[in-house]
Amino acid sequence: MKKTTRSLALLVGLLCTVTVVQAASHSMGGMLLQYDTNGDGIVDAKEYAAVRIQQYQKTDMNKDKNISEAEYVSEYEARLGKRFDRDRAMQVKQTYVRFSSLNKNDNDAIEWAEYEASGKVAFDQFDTNKDGILSSADPKPVWTWEGGKADQSSKKKKIKKIRTRPSFRMPTTHSKRGLIKTYDFDGDGSVTWAEFNKSRRAKFDETDGNANGTLDQKEYVSEFEYRMDMVIKKTRKRAIRQTYIRFNAIDVDADKGISFAEYKQSGERMYQRLDTNKDGNLSGADKQKSKHKKMTSKKIRCQNNE
Repeated sequence: MKKTTRSLALLVGLLCTVTVVQAASHSMGGMLLQYDTNGDGIVDAKEYAAVRIQQYQKTDMNKDKNISEAEYVSEYEARLGKRFDRDRAMQVKQTYVRFSSLNKNDNDAIEWAEYEASGKVAFDQFDTNKDGILSSADPKPVWTWEGGKADQSSKKKKIKKIRTRPSFRMPTTHSKRGLIKTYDFDGDGSVTWAEFNKSRRAKFDETDGNANGTLDQKEYVSEFEYRMDMVIKKTRKRAIRQTYIRFNAIDVDADKGISFAEYKQSGERMYQRLDTNKDGNLSGADKQKSKHKKMTSKKIRCQNNE
């Protein structure tokens, strides 16, 4: 694989998982993905209603014109499983890319020197006051492109992009906060280079299953897959638990079933909430609350099956 010079931002990215984004029907990105059937970037009321009817009929598996709790949860579990499978495959693919990026000398193995060097680049990028400690005292870093030139694109007008919700998130070290959260074992709110490097060395040795001093591709990918599957398991459990809560919220009359009227009413509330500019359509013109942009592995808003 031909090696090219990479920006510091990319090198930092090697330390973290590439976030996989996934549709959630109560986010604008999810709404467009699920309900924009003609692909014009807008979901009008008729388009939305038509898909909702199809969705209700699909979930009502025994066709008794009522969605039971079991049907509601089963339909969601099936969709969630497909999302996890797809997103997991994408994550694994990116792991192979990261392996190749870390393997600077093309010997099909990551040596400790290579692993340590990638960590040093990340640490130094966030240690902006150069005191060898990551803490609140470090000013926000200025990202640069190759050659050390400031990113001129940041001065250009930003184009708003609609993002969908992730089906799961891995812990990230793509920020100073993430690095401190991951490596601050003594809880003092800071991380020294020694503390950081010692922890990474321990992880390197743990991943080196055959103890030959290097990480081959199988070892590197397998370690990541194990951590990822643990996150998926935890996320799945939380998501299913939330599904029962949503069922009870939609079942207004508490008769242990969701009628089409209840389903329709729930959908209309969601549509009205997302239509923030009140033009009767859902599109990128509708500004969403910032709280939907911030998600952590501990506070994941599960996909809404309303």
